[in-house]
Amino acid sequence: MTGENERDPFRVYFAGASLAFGLPFLMIELLALFYGGSEMVLNIFSTLVVALHLIGGLVGGYSAARIAKGDLVRVGTVTGVLAYILQQVVYTIFYGGGVVGDALTMIGLIGGSTVGAALYKSRVDAYARIKSRRMKEENEDGDPAHRPAH
Repeated sequence: MTGENERDPFRVYFAGASLAFGLPFLMIELLALFYGGSEMVLNIFSTLVVALHLIGGLVGGYSAARIAKGDLVRVGTVTGVLAYILQQVVYTIFYGGGVVGDALTMIGLIGGSTVGAALYKSRVDAYARIKSRRMKEENEDGDPAHRPAH
């Protein structure tokens, strides 16, 4: 039985992938609701579709990296690949076997997830540097209550 602090890595990857795929999918379908069929939206708003996949990948990779342990860039990459696989499965179910996501959406999901995880990693590293610097200052100054306020 796993403890509360131990999380199944696949669940983390799948949650991030669902978020990475779900955001652009819902936005594309919302655009299709307003402007006609989703195929028309994909053709007219192709740049926006790629940007939505990139943003979805960023959010999914960042969220998965917040929960996951270990190499965070790997977490982002696996999340992005799983998001792309999830996209292919859902598109096949909804739109038929002939529909395949293009290379730009794949790059958007995988690249966005990797960059999202790398962003979180850089934030964690920056926080660790700030914290260690403060700890070092407190050790040098002695009692932190007697330090002058800046």
